[in-house]
Order: sequence, then structure tokens, then C-alpha cells
Amino acid sequence: MRARLAEERNKAALHLEQLRVQKEKDTRSLHARLVSERRDYDAKLVAANQTLMASNAKLDQNARELEAKQAAEAAKAALGAVRRERKAAKKAEKAARAAAEAQQRAEEAEARAKLRAERRVQHEKNRAKNAARREAAAKAAEERTVQL
Repeated sequence: MRARLAEERNKAALHLEQLRVQKEKDTRSLHARLVSERRDYDAKLVAANQTLMASNAKLDQNARELEAKQAAEAAKAALGAVRRERKAAKKAEKAARAAAEAQQRAEEAEARAKLRAERRVQHEKNRAKNAARREAAAKAAEERTVQL
């Protein structure tokens, strides 16, 4: 019986040792699998980060290009506005010049009309004087003939 108990104890100890070895083997295997999965995960994370950084860089570049394009369009629009303003100013200046010239021509025409009117009045006065002189000369001639 002692031999049998010793044999069973040895079997149990052997079985316990086998279980311990199996558990250690399973633990190492699990650890190796977890380490491998962690490395795979880290590699994927690094790749994802690199992709994200590349995407961010591309987006930043696109944003800078868009800002530059918008700035160029704004500058172009501002330049167009300045050109339109200059054109309008030149047009207004031309219209003002034309109005001033028309005013000057009107004033000159008025001055010429006034001068003509004054000349007509003077001409009429001279005609009246001449007519009065002729009449006076005719009267004087008539009186001279009557006296003779």
C-alpha cells in the first residue's frame, strides 16, 4: 500500500510537473503571441501616424495653395476695382472738361452776342446822328438857298 501511495504520489507529482510545464509553455506562447500582436499593432499605429502626418501635410499644402489663390483672386479683383475707378475718374474728368469747355463757349458766345448788340446800338446811334447831320445840313442848305 505504501508503495502504491508512493507510486500515486509520484504519478501526481509527475502530473503536477507536466501541468506546470504545460502552463509555463502556454504562458510563454501567450506572451510571445501578445508581444507579436503588440509589435504588429505598433507597426500599424506607426504606419497610420505616418499616413496621418502625410495627409496633414498635404492638407496644409492645399490650404496654403488655396489661401494663395484666394489672395491672388482678391488682388485681381482689387486691381479690377482700381482700374474701374480710374476709368470712371477719367470719364468724370473728361465730362467735367467738356462741361467747362461748353460753359466757356457759351460765355464766349454770350460775350459775342453782347458785343454785336452793343455794335448794333452804336451803329443805330451813328445812323441817327448821321441822319440828324444830313437833315441839319439839308436844312442849312435850304436856308442858304432861301437867303439867296
